[in-house]
Amino acid sequence: MRFVYSTLNTMHPVLFASLVGLQQIVCWGTLTYAAAVFAPAMALACGISIASVMTAYGIGLLTNAFAAPALTRWVLRVGAFVPAIVGLGLLMLACIMLSQAAHWAMLMAGFMVAGVAMALTQYDFAFLTVKLYLPTEARRVITMITFYGALASTIMWPTALVMSARFGPQMAWIALGLISVLFSLPAVLFAYRQHIVVPMEQPVSTDNPVTTLPIQASSPWVLLGLIGYLLIGASLVANLPQVLTQMQTPSSQTAWILSLFGIGQLFSRALDFASGRWLSSRATVLASSTCLVVALALMAFSDNHAALAAAFVFLLGCGNGLVTILRGVLPQQLFSDDRFAHLSSQLASYGALVRALMPMVAAQALSLQGGLGGMAAVYGLVALLCGWILLRQIRAGSV
Repeated sequence: MRFVYSTLNTMHPVLFASLVGLQQIVCWGTLTYAAAVFAPAMALACGISIASVMTAYGIGLLTNAFAAPALTRWVLRVGAFVPAIVGLGLLMLACIMLSQAAHWAMLMAGFMVAGVAMALTQYDFAFLTVKLYLPTEARRVITMITFYGALASTIMWPTALVMSARFGPQMAWIALGLISVLFSLPAVLFAYRQHIVVPMEQPVSTDNPVTTLPIQASSPWVLLGLIGYLLIGASLVANLPQVLTQMQTPSSQTAWILSLFGIGQLFSRALDFASGRWLSSRATVLASSTCLVVALALMAFSDNHAALAAAFVFLLGCGNGLVTILRGVLPQQLFSDDRFAHLSSQLASYGALVRALMPMVAAQALSLQGGLGGMAAVYGLVALLCGWILLRQIRAGSV
């Protein structure tokens, strides 16, 4: 499938990124961070353990993984407007189901609906909209969208805590759902409706050019490199408190050190946005691997040093922020429309699998004797290998 992009592009890329970025803040906050905030209350309401609640959430992520390929093809076929409406409807339905869950089965069903909604509201969906509507501004727009997305934990985590304390988790779920729909509407009504994407099988005239991208790079290797990066982030971010405990970080310092992760993400994305016009994707790959390798070295050797633990969390945030940008930008830069569609669906699916499974695997690894040092060594090698793979593919694709 090849795409013809409408010439009726009246929305400035910065405005487009701002509207879509606002949606990322509320949808990530509601579908991802609220689950952790409300887990104790949901466990009490259902008469189960917190671990069982998070297992139901993991099943929701697996649902996201299995649904993502078909949903990606649907978005690329019909455009973003109708899928965005469906996504918001599913988000609201999931919030209602989770607010009324009285047993584990209903809780699991609610998270499964939320998993499908994630595929039509969060990063993978946002990156597709850039491909559909602003392919020539991909790097700039994706960097801005991820910058907004980094604010989700800063804004929505305390919002969920305050709502839960003031109104109770049931009403908080409903309120978060309504907030997500309200703040997503500008993106749905304006950003996603201004362009028309027409599937084409015949040759395309020069009046409506499609993007012509290099095809020398190998999509399986690009997929492997990006998923390897995601594996590191998914493993460590979900277990950061446990990691800091094993690093013998003073408990009085843990809260402000954890906040540096979001600050690191914001810093790296702001820096990439400011320098993106001059730096290539090669530089972003090198910076990502460097941040992650140095962070992992600090994780292994900074026992009982709060300053080094803070540097570890900040650099981990920087590396994770840059990886998210690469995840959105590289497939668009390296591949033509057909191969981009296939790679995007695979990234969404395998990315969700990694997010669902790796936190549990990492938690078990950390419980072993010497688990922290071993994990740092293995993930450091993974970061170097992923960087090497992506640099070779970028060279093959002449980006």
